[in-house]
Amino acid sequence: MAVFAQAGNNPAGQNLVWLVNAGGIPLLIALLAAIAFVHWFIWWLMRWSQRLPASGFPVARTDLIRGIIAGVALAAVWLPADFLILWQRQAPFWGRQAWETRCIMTGMSLLLGATLGTAVFRIRRFKRAIAERAG
Repeated sequence: MAVFAQAGNNPAGQNLVWLVNAGGIPLLIALLAAIAFVHWFIWWLMRWSQRLPASGFPVARTDLIRGIIAGVALAAVWLPADFLILWQRQAPFWGRQAWETRCIMTGMSLLLGATLGTAVFRIRRFKRAIAERAG
């Protein structure tokens, strides 16, 4: 099995075997499914972004609002997951660095969700417009 690069504070032995021991086979399956989903999503986003006429189909207010809601949802999923991982690893919850990291990651989740969510909802609106014209 492949071994993750050992650097910094990583204790020896944190490889895929450690991942299976820590989270079981379902965690490994979820990891592989997440990798497959990310590849599919990038392919889908690039394909439809190239078809979308930017000047003829601008971002609507509803796309932006739905994108922001998607960002809030992404942050709302990430934060409890972070607490769950810390609880499982018995790591400290209340350190200053932990809260700085949580704030930065929550902000990044909001930004990523709002940016990608706006693009996804714009593409979905574009696809509906094409279907309505064809049908």
